[in-house]
Amino acid sequence: MNSPHPRRQTAALAVAATTLVLAGCSGGGGGTTGTEANKSSDALTTFTPKGSGSVDKITWNVFQGEPQTVDPFQSADYTPNMINSNMCETLLAQTPDFKIKPNLATSYTNPDPKTWVYKLRSGVTFWDGSPMTVDDVVWSMRHNMTDKSSFYGYLYTNVASVTKTDTAEVTVKLKKPDYLFN
Repeated sequence: MNSPHPRRQTAALAVAATTLVLAGCSGGGGGTTGTEANKSSDALTTFTPKGSGSVDKITWNVFQGEPQTVDPFQSADYTPNMINSNMCETLLAQTPDFKIKPNLATSYTNPDPKTWVYKLRSGVTFWDGSPMTVDDVVWSMRHNMTDKSSFYGYLYTNVASVTKTDTAEVTVKLKKPDYLFN
């Protein structure tokens, strides 16, 4: 059986659908603005109070769930890398315009094709407040070089040695020139 007015029904449905779509896109009423929003319990918190003791348990708020590891030498996935990039720093950093700049190092030189020398920044501390030393940097670099399961080990393929050459200086000697090492 045919409907007596199919065009009217189609038009009515189109108007109803358009009304629903536009209602869903509107800002709606009843929301809070200005200082009212700040009083809301849903207000965005950008700072948390200073910690007052040990942490018994950590739950990471990451989209892929709990990371498999937060060991920076074993991190080879998005989630642990995202966490480690907020917990660990590097000697050098890349700028938004793809330049390399000092970070934990204050400067670096390449006096010959097989040598990199890094001067370390003073006043750097670990999470527990202990100072970062040249020995810590040497240990980390050697660990990457010698631990076969380290995610970053491949970057150290051409490294012959990592040594402390001053109280705030690390020297890396290469087996052959490798300008990508840095």
